[in-house]
Amino acid sequence: MKKNIVSIIICFLVFSTTTGLSVSGLSSEENADIIYHIATEEELERLNELLDKGYSEGEVYEEVLPELFKKLPEPVKESLYDMEFTSSEESFQPTDSSESNDEIITSTYYGVWSELTQQGMSLQYLSGSRHQVTREWYVTRTSLMDSSGTLYGLVLKEVANTNECIVQGILDPPSGTYRTRGDHWWHVIDNQGQDAIFYNVSYSVPRSYTNPNN
Repeated sequence: MKKNIVSIIICFLVFSTTTGLSVSGLSSEENADIIYHIATEEELERLNELLDKGYSEGEVYEEVLPELFKKLPEPVKESLYDMEFTSSEESFQPTDSSESNDEIITSTYYGVWSELTQQGMSLQYLSGSRHQVTREWYVTRTSLMDSSGTLYGLVLKEVANTNECIVQGILDPPSGTYRTRGDHWWHVIDNQGQDAIFYNVSYSVPRSYTNPNN
């Protein structure tokens, strides 16, 4: 499938400015639903069963989270189809790379981040996007994974007409090493009035956790 979402891998906290091209024809009015979804234990179990089976994230979401998938903005769906659903341990390695094509705006001021902190006896995983100007919509997904890539938590939120989107979850997973991954999409309109979508990934620093009940 031809990519039309820019992928910029960002580690920890990044604030950057880039320049590029534009794409038209996207309407926020078509995706007016505000979404907030916390994956259930059953959904997480099924998601982990499909890891490394050669599916795209879009295919997996259609199978496991069909109602959520239907509500997502079309550019987010297309982005998920372009992502392999894998437990690759690359997420535990610092990464700084990007790719784009001639249909994508790559010009904006942006900041995205992910955090993993211990709150009492629990782990709080959090991902956020924040900009200086209001965006028509954001979709932010935060995931808690262990060092093998197994998912222990997933929360996804869509917000509209704001300059930030922050989403978090709190869990008591088994003892181990964990990291937060954040996936960030947002809609922008450039100076010529054209629409474009940005996509970024952020990772927290890995953190060891001991579950007191283990």
